[in-house]
Amino acid sequence: MIADFFSTEQLLDEARLATGFVDFGGDDFTSEIDLLLEEFKLGKPTPAAQLALKGMLLRTMINRLAIVNDAKQFPEIATQEIEHPLFVVGLPRSGTTFLHGLLAQDPASRCPLEWEVARPSPPPEAASYATDPRIQQYRDEAPEDPELQKMHLHGAEYPSECGMILLHGLGNHTGIGSFFDVPNFAARWKRSAIQPFQWHKRFLQQLQYKNARQRWVLKYPVHLMNMADLFAVYPDARIVVTHRDPARIIPSVCSLVEFFRKRNYETVNKAALGAFELGIWTEGMQRFMAFRDQYENSHQFMDVSYQDVTSNPLQVVSDIYQHHEIDFTAEAKAAMNSWLGNYSQQSVTSKYGKHSYTPEQYGLTEELIHKTFAQYIEKYLPNCSH
Repeated sequence: MIADFFSTEQLLDEARLATGFVDFGGDDFTSEIDLLLEEFKLGKPTPAAQLALKGMLLRTMINRLAIVNDAKQFPEIATQEIEHPLFVVGLPRSGTTFLHGLLAQDPASRCPLEWEVARPSPPPEAASYATDPRIQQYRDEAPEDPELQKMHLHGAEYPSECGMILLHGLGNHTGIGSFFDVPNFAARWKRSAIQPFQWHKRFLQQLQYKNARQRWVLKYPVHLMNMADLFAVYPDARIVVTHRDPARIIPSVCSLVEFFRKRNYETVNKAALGAFELGIWTEGMQRFMAFRDQYENSHQFMDVSYQDVTSNPLQVVSDIYQHHEIDFTAEAKAAMNSWLGNYSQQSVTSKYGKHSYTPEQYGLTEELIHKTFAQYIEKYLPNCSH
């Protein structure tokens, strides 16, 4: 039983012992951990799942303690301005990771990298950013997984999406639900995400303190669900929304989640997984569309298609920069061109293989997905066959 494995208080005690710090910056997050563990133990997790969840939460709590302590040691961290951050959002599997990785190549852009999200303390420094020992430490702990690589680009020095950052405010319920069978906890994305986004900003201030650039470039599909809270914390945010046929998206999401779940459970109910992912992303998109319909500053949004992102990526970047009034320098173009040699869709498929899936594997059909997303398709994908 999970109760014999660890409790919330045991987790916090381990984090305190590991750091020597005691201030978590508040304790309102503990009830979320309690709820997560309560549901988690009912899902017949394997020992591997228990270790994975504990590791994720313990690393988060250690980071919280360290970030709070750093803020006391260096008050200037809290004065860091996060101005006009650029967020890539869109339904998952719609090109957000690829586009984020491409935008990250601009030397003027600052993206949180996986290694520094895992260990943000002490604040990374510009002079040692490329040689920080935490890079190799992360590689040793999380070596490249070729099977995952063909589904989701990753690596120590690859841009991290915002999920693990939001977790420091005990947000990212949907992301946790991708790894663990906790559907009720995953559905808590409907609650206010103000606190997680406040921690998100605090995290960026930490990373920016000794290594600032002109702009932050960030990414997370789940941001679709919480746009009001994102703008409450980042009122001058610039948003790029990727769009793709949902009948391609939902089975791909299911395939990725199944990959993660198989590491943590002996069996995965594919039909239940399909129904859940279809439901949560349909509702999330409906919430996004309702917010956008009433949001006054429509110029803060720009739409791009998956087809264009994958077939003509540099033109898409040029359009994004023009829309959001960012200078597309020769240095940025050269860096992006170089990166595309290794990370274009064709290059990744050639190296790791093709990611294959069908709706029927998850109890779905293309017709059902199109019907469920009819409003979205009509508004953003009018040429999609449905």
